[in-house]
Amino acid sequence: MADVDLRRLRQFVALAETLNYGRAAESLHLAQPALSRSIAAFERELGVRLFDRSRAGTTLTPAGELLRDEARALLDSSETLHRRLLMADRAGLGVTIGFLPGTLLAPLVRHLEKVFPGIRVDTVPTSPADQISGLREGRFDASIAVRPFDDAGLTVVDLYAEPRQVVLASLAAGAGEAQVCLVVESRRRSAVLEELLRNARVIGGVCTVSAEG
Repeated sequence: MADVDLRRLRQFVALAETLNYGRAAESLHLAQPALSRSIAAFERELGVRLFDRSRAGTTLTPAGELLRDEARALLDSSETLHRRLLMADRAGLGVTIGFLPGTLLAPLVRHLEKVFPGIRVDTVPTSPADQISGLREGRFDASIAVRPFDDAGLTVVDLYAEPRQVVLASLAAGAGEAQVCLVVESRRRSAVLEELLRNARVIGGVCTVSAEG
């Protein structure tokens, strides 16, 4: 069997899910003729017919149905591998921290730069919608987040409480205070993350630490 081109595999999945060349090409930001040529080349490489084309429309062949189901798992696996590679590349060289605008980030960065001279600390603005999902997806190593959120599988350090309107304008409608937290995945450990968790009281004031496995 020919080596599978992940780019063409993604194009195949887009067409398999829509069964419409125009919509699939639009979702891939391709011209329709380019997508048609790429799918035809993919079929030649694999040596099988993936689609039946007729005036009635486009349908999957049995081989196409099998590949559609397998391709989703393969693409998910490749994306997971890419995230792990990104995290491995960062290990020992620096740390990426997601933070909600308005949260207190400078003391944390200063502490890391003092303990790890030369460390690269990258910061990524987040929102309530991705403050935890970005952490789970590997886009950053730690998150300065605001409760509530699902803390399953996370180690959470409650840093301080802040009036909600101070933390984020989008949270201003909520009454009372916002609990600002340092969050990392419980399964992930590095010298930098251990330093953050171990010294949370120094960095963020009086803190309560809870680990969820």
